Amino acid sequence: MKLYAELPARRTRQIVADVSAVGWTALWIWLAYLLHQAISTLAQIPDRVTKDGDSLRDSLNGAAEEARRIPIAGKVLGEKLADAAKVAQSVAETGKDGSELVGQIALFTAIVVAVAVTVPILLFWILARTRWIRRAGTAVALRDEPAGEDLLALRALATAGLRELRAAAEDPAGGWRAKDPDTVTALATLELATLGLRSR
Repeated sequence: MKLYAELPARRTRQIVADVSAVGWTALWIWLAYLLHQAISTLAQIPDRVTKDGDSLRDSLNGAAEEARRIPIAGKVLGEKLADAAKVAQSVAETGKDGSELVGQIALFTAIVVAVAVTVPILLFWILARTRWIRRAGTAVALRDEPAGEDLLALRALATAGLRELRAAAEDPAGGWRAKDPDTVTALATLELATLGLRSR
């Protein structure tokens, strides 16, 4: 399996494309992380509500215990304070739920941003690289076979532009049909060159 072209110009472009794809992905993952951190700071508000609610609940429960020791009205006062502690507990739980919601929103937003920006580029890059690797592997195998040059020449006739074909041979189609060795070699070289590969 051949991962990179043999000709320097094509190989350089492939390396630049690979590095760019990896760098683009890393950049947007980092930006998504920063976005997650920025949104997560909003959780400080419900976190504060939770902390204050817990503190108030503990204080009211303590006051209720003390109030129950007061003769006559202590029991009623203690129950009222205990009810107030339950309200404080409810406020604390609301703050906790809000903090968890902010965390979920931060994570979801970061994932959506990272995926939406990086996945299309990565898919295009992976498909292009896979297609080249497959074509280059086939071309290298044909290049090393005695009859492969003829198939490469035929491929060039089918896919290369007219200008490239005329530059490779005066009569590319006629020369290939006549099995002119110079024409076949020139066309095979053209096909290999389009993939960044050297001729045999």
